[in-house]
Amino acid sequence: MAAAAALTLLFAAAIAAAGAAPPAALELTGPASAAAWVLSNANGSIALPVDAASLPGYALELLRAAGVIVDPLVGFGELESRWVALDTWRFEASWGAAETARLAGRAAAVLRTWTLPVGGLLRADGPNSLAITIRPAPGEAAARKRAYPYQVPTLVTPGAWDVFNFLRKPAHDFGWDWGPAFAPAGLSGRVEVVAFDRALITGAHFDVSLDPAAEEWVVAVTAALLVPPGGDAGTLSAELAGAGLGTAEAEVVLRQLDPSQPGEVAAAVTLRVPTARVERWWPAGLGAQPLYNLTVAFAPRGEACGGGGGGAAAGAAASVGAAAGNDGGAAAAAGAGAAGVNGGGACSAVARRVGFRTAEIVTDPLPAAAADLLGSPGRGASDWVGGASLSGASGGGGGGGGGGGGGGGGRGAGAGAAAGDDAGTVFYLRVNGVPVYAKGANLIPANVLPTNVTGAALRRLLDAALAANMNTVRVWGGGVYPRDELYDYADQVGLMIWQETAFACAPYPRDPAFLENVAAEVAQQAARLGWHASVVVWGGNNEVEASLEWYEATRAARDLYAVDYATLFVETVGGVLRQMLPSTPFVDSSPSSGYFTPWLPVKRWGNPQDPRHGDVHFYDYTRDCQDPGHYPRARFISEYGWQSYPAWATYSAATAPEDWSVGSRMHEFRQRHPNGTPELIAQLDRRFHLPSAWRGLLARSASAAGGAASDLNVASTAAATGPSGRELLAAPRLRASALRDDGAEDGARADAGASASGRMSDADRMSDADRMSDAPSEYESWIYLTQAQQLLCYETAIGLWRRLRSEPSVLTMGVLYWQLNDVWAGASWSSVDYAGRWKPLHYGAARLFAPLAVVAGEDGSGALEVYVVNDLLEPVSIDLTVEIIPLAAAGPPSAGIQPGHAAGGGERGPAAGGCPANGRPAGAARVAAAAAVPAASAARVFSRAVAELLAAAPGCERETCFVRATARRADGSGSSGGGAAAEAAEAVVWLAPFKSMPLEDPQLSASGFEPVAGDAAAARFTVAAGAAAAQLAFWEAPRLAGRFSENAVSLAPCERREVVFHAEPSEEEEEEEEEEEEEEGRGEGARRTGPRRLRGAELAAALKEALRLSSLWDHQRFGERGA
Repeated sequence: MAAAAALTLLFAAAIAAAGAAPPAALELTGPASAAAWVLSNANGSIALPVDAASLPGYALELLRAAGVIVDPLVGFGELESRWVALDTWRFEASWGAAETARLAGRAAAVLRTWTLPVGGLLRADGPNSLAITIRPAPGEAAARKRAYPYQVPTLVTPGAWDVFNFLRKPAHDFGWDWGPAFAPAGLSGRVEVVAFDRALITGAHFDVSLDPAAEEWVVAVTAALLVPPGGDAGTLSAELAGAGLGTAEAEVVLRQLDPSQPGEVAAAVTLRVPTARVERWWPAGLGAQPLYNLTVAFAPRGEACGGGGGGAAAGAAASVGAAAGNDGGAAAAAGAGAAGVNGGGACSAVARRVGFRTAEIVTDPLPAAAADLLGSPGRGASDWVGGASLSGASGGGGGGGGGGGGGGGGRGAGAGAAAGDDAGTVFYLRVNGVPVYAKGANLIPANVLPTNVTGAALRRLLDAALAANMNTVRVWGGGVYPRDELYDYADQVGLMIWQETAFACAPYPRDPAFLENVAAEVAQQAARLGWHASVVVWGGNNEVEASLEWYEATRAARDLYAVDYATLFVETVGGVLRQMLPSTPFVDSSPSSGYFTPWLPVKRWGNPQDPRHGDVHFYDYTRDCQDPGHYPRARFISEYGWQSYPAWATYSAATAPEDWSVGSRMHEFRQRHPNGTPELIAQLDRRFHLPSAWRGLLARSASAAGGAASDLNVASTAAATGPSGRELLAAPRLRASALRDDGAEDGARADAGASASGRMSDADRMSDADRMSDAPSEYESWIYLTQAQQLLCYETAIGLWRRLRSEPSVLTMGVLYWQLNDVWAGASWSSVDYAGRWKPLHYGAARLFAPLAVVAGEDGSGALEVYVVNDLLEPVSIDLTVEIIPLAAAGPPSAGIQPGHAAGGGERGPAAGGCPANGRPAGAARVAAAAAVPAASAARVFSRAVAELLAAAPGCERETCFVRATARRADGSGSSGGGAAAEAAEAVVWLAPFKSMPLEDPQLSASGFEPVAGDAAAARFTVAAGAAAAQLAFWEAPRLAGRFSENAVSLAPCERREVVFHAEPSEEEEEEEEEEEEEEGRGEGARRTGPRRLRGAELAAALKEALRLSSLWDHQRFGERGA
């Protein structure tokens, strides 16, 4: 049999075999399968035997593993392997000898499970084969786009195909502005054959709601079952583990639409649980995350099953199942049934972990919400408890007044309300009746190939979010629906998930076949994911509503596309989600102004970026990102960002030395944001010294569209910034020798660094470090400066939105920045790069998202204002210190950049001379004060004219000193709740551009490497600055996987800080743990061994060897200063 599809296929076949007593499953993919697979292309030039253990998988990875293609993520591998996306691929499995097959069915989406009846096509005692043919996605989508009766435009970025909206395949597969375009073909999920002659439960989902009058949780369970021809009947039960927690049963009659064929049917049972017998699930930082075991079982009539099987409980209502989808777990469920779950025989069951919580999106009118959130008009302010002036005399300090003094009004897409407009509505999450400030980032796919993503990799990403004090991640609609492990782990640790259905950045078709396919997809994914306690919001799409203003076609016929939009997202997607998950909030798009009322899905059409309603996405690449005045004073910011490049070790592992120059072909090849390089340079030029070559690139053409082959457009840009621009991206197949600036071959680096299969190995990290010189190259400085500028941009924006939570006219209650992670080593908005290395931004996010955070900056009148943000549900008394610190210990340094040491690593001994005995630089001044910060509020605790502050520090001018504000809880504890949070919350304010400051060598040093008592996977050391300040200091250990307790900070002259390095498990350790999880219960004792995580003294020694320290001074020593 052959199944033809236009894209990747997840195939589940079900047969009704006469006399098949217990349900049985034949796994055709995975390590337990005995099937023989062959991967071949259209003309038969490739016929590659494939081990079933490497499936599910994609042709791209299988060809790479076999050496047919180079690693597509290294060098120009994407272009060299582009032909793979344009070929037809056939996956053929056989068990026994192969025979001629017959068509079993067709599949038209990768984003759902397909179940086909094949009982009449298989032989129980003879040879069988299964062939899955996948036509090239770009061509198939282009044909559909061409055949559609009117234009439906598509967003396109350099190197991408402009057809993604015509196939139910992840949009980013066709290329995006942060990653490559592979449009990969393959099997994205397991392939299995299931035999059964009684109904078989394959999945279950539930909606949890609170009945306050009855003081009960209502768990509405819906089970998915495969039903044999003629239907079936029996008992459906739901049981919550634990004495007296609850059991419910219902007698069900199961009838499919076509009784002559096996089919999928849904049946329901409702469980009621007393609220007093279970604990509530809370988001991270607000409480615990108790989870309870729920078993949903089906006992066919006449079968004796233990536990919940048997007859119906008294008063149980009979129900008739309706046709429904399932989550593709047929083999697991069948195997469980055959093994004797709830009595064995034909009985089957699935287990879930349920958390009890309520979740709402509040959209009340702003004045009413202000009273609810702030409690009183003055809650957003703080009075001085006591303090001292700069001169040491006791006195006040300009405390009172609400927040928002320095924000200014938004412009552009986030423009503020015009005079006379209404105040608007709020937009925030309320969990268990408690308002929650959402702090987090957007999650893109963890890999270009979903089958290369491991549960360990997803847990590592969520751990990085938790360590940065996040409580929310938004699963972006242009990617995939992630693996179950992401949601299981989020349930365990309390990370809230905003889950979008897979649509992004363009209008979509609305023909009946498309809508039917979408409805089935959304139903399956809602059933698979919607029951998780962590999923607190469902979104219909990313930026589709906003995109109606992007294209000429949509602007010219807005009514037509508005009807398309409402039909797809309000009625189809929203209809399915509202029916299946009525207790989970749904927003049809992000950004959007939402509905007029939650109970009536009528859209508030207009500007979806209106900051007075709903959520906002904000990007502005032309203005000063450190000017808070141009940011929208919005209710909720679900996207915001600025680009940077990945860590030098990550980038160099995927490229060659001849690539390491700004504007080179490789540089532009890995920059998919149109006009990205000029925008980065223009922003850097505001504050940093830059080489003249970089500044010269600004004079070149920004970008222009071009390159088309017939009706399938692969976007390119003409002579953007590099010597050849990005026109190479439009070529279907090229050799590396045609791509290099100097014609060098790429093969020498094809095996280096992080491949499509995952992050870098420890050996790769060692070679990365060996390639680094003691003195940073110009390209290393490019990477450092883009990362430093990214941090400064986000500090400004997020700091503003954090303190506006208590501004009564704004009430910002969420910031989810773009983006958390990467799919390759290229320019992006990420805070964690593809190799898992934290950029400075991620350490900054940990400070900004800490439960106790400090935000400081100048307002429009020249005053320095300091705010303390308190996310805790109790008021906090803090001790505040504001310091004016000179850049040099012996007083203001002389002008000019002085020669000195280069960036290096390891232990260098004590700091250079020039530090006073008390460790405090001459000329420093400080003010100390105490203040009270109300619960769940942002309070302005300090306001003083900058001129007054500088006058209090002799010799200080804007160019020679900086300001640091530090807050500690009055009981001596620092900020809490984050693994990367410093002991004290702090913020630094620079009073002039760095290029106008006289920089000196800070003589950064590291010493005192030793293990951390009680934590074998951690080592501590001390970083010290010499007689000059270390501005924007950063330390890294490229050879080691892990993170630092504190990083990306500025040290005062002579300052010392203790830092802890937390080592992560090696890739091999994580894979072993995952194998153990998969093999649990199978009796397999053998375990693959590999390099282990360094521990104790060994870790401390390795850290000493690998550590590299640098600061701004190291990356401003170009051959010429620039104008």
